[in-house]
Amino acid sequence: MAKGELAGRLTNNQAEYLALVRGLRQARKCLLDPGRSTLEVRSDSRVLVGQMKKEYGTKNANLIDLAAEAHRLVAGFAVVTFLHLPRWANARADALCDEALDGS
Repeated sequence: MAKGELAGRLTNNQAEYLALVRGLRQARKCLLDPGRSTLEVRSDSRVLVGQMKKEYGTKNANLIDLAAEAHRLVAGFAVVTFLHLPRWANARADALCDEALDGS
């Protein structure tokens, strides 16, 4: 997803997953050997982090396909770790999102 690219009307959880999927796709393009690469994904979404770490399942019908795609992409890397950040520690990402939504 390009900086400021809008994704339409989504729930917060759908938007988190869409950003993850697009970020993983971009990482695959940028890395010389994704299968030997290690990634750390940081998110303030407890839902996304918990589901990607398989601590709990994905039951929401609107998330199942996105979660499956994210898991498929993760499998293409040597190691992907997921780290939950409190919202205050993710202020820059929130600011970029607000900027995109405001059209600034």
